[in-house]
Amino acid sequence: LTIILFLLVKNDLKFLLCRYSLWGFIVFLGISLPWHMVMIQKYGHDFTHEFFYNDHFRRIIEAEHRRYDTWYFYPFTMIAYMFPWSVVTLIALAYFFRNLKHDFKAIYAFLACWIFVVFCIFQPAHSKLSSYILPLFPALGIIAGDFIYDLILLPRQNRIRFLISLAIFFSILLIPIGLVIALNKPAYLEYKMPASILITIYAGLVLLSLVFIISRSLLKNVYLLVISIFILLWSALFMHAYAEPYISSKVSCDYLLKNYNVEGYILCSKPFVRGVRYYTDKPVAVVNISSSEDNFFSPHPIPYLHSKEELKEFLKKQPITYCVLKKSSVDEIKSLAGKEFNFILLKTVGNQHIFVVSFIGKL
Repeated sequence: LTIILFLLVKNDLKFLLCRYSLWGFIVFLGISLPWHMVMIQKYGHDFTHEFFYNDHFRRIIEAEHRRYDTWYFYPFTMIAYMFPWSVVTLIALAYFFRNLKHDFKAIYAFLACWIFVVFCIFQPAHSKLSSYILPLFPALGIIAGDFIYDLILLPRQNRIRFLISLAIFFSILLIPIGLVIALNKPAYLEYKMPASILITIYAGLVLLSLVFIISRSLLKNVYLLVISIFILLWSALFMHAYAEPYISSKVSCDYLLKNYNVEGYILCSKPFVRGVRYYTDKPVAVVNISSSEDNFFSPHPIPYLHSKEELKEFLKKQPITYCVLKKSSVDEIKSLAGKEFNFILLKTVGNQHIFVVSFIGKL
């Protein structure tokens, strides 16, 4: 669609009417059609309804995640997800669209079409997720990089160079500040040693950035920000073991499967249900009593327990129920404690509480 719009703008749509486009279309069908045919043959209506209706039509007219269905979600996401280049990207976009009127080069027209198409496809849809506009970010990166390159070549733009250097300084500063804030949360105490080393390194980078601002060296500040990104990515290789219990259910599931004979449904809090289903290959149920949402995102064929009565009836149907729960869900289940159920905490992994609930009946 980006290419078609670009060719329309350039009045050169006939460019597509050639044998290479035909061969490209044939290759495209050769790659995509076999998978769809196998899925339709294997799952029939379940696949076609879920894939074509639910995923590609219903989400346009109905919000999957209602709190994201706002006009500002994608504009904010575009800038925020370019961190630590966010401020640079914002300024670069302002200059890009301002200069587009005076310098309508083909590459700039193509980048404008790229952003316009992706944004206009997903902005009207009620279901909004940051991953939907992933194709937009290379274009934003090119625009931001081109803007920085022009600034370095044009030393007369001293005020803008200074503002960009200042933006880079605050971008680097935000990283150690974020780590310090995270360390004050009890859940992240095990991060303290590696995070402290990282904070020290970034404090040094912040001081260097300040020196480069004073010396009016934009290029050195750009290099410094690039180095800071690599340090952050490099540190992730060593800190992922600390983060995994908070962002994945793998450790919890490995513990359950290794130590217990898990049968029947595993009861999960909403954030963990997909991970538990994936890592255990067991049927799952969702408990979400405190939320006002009356379904598990879009309709899914899994038990969704939205009240204490539904939860109690579910727990009665199997003698032992293993649970992977967040703190609020633990409190919801504990409120049912009495003569009918026995609750035992097996282990806490990150922010996931592994429980076993036994139905003992009325005495």
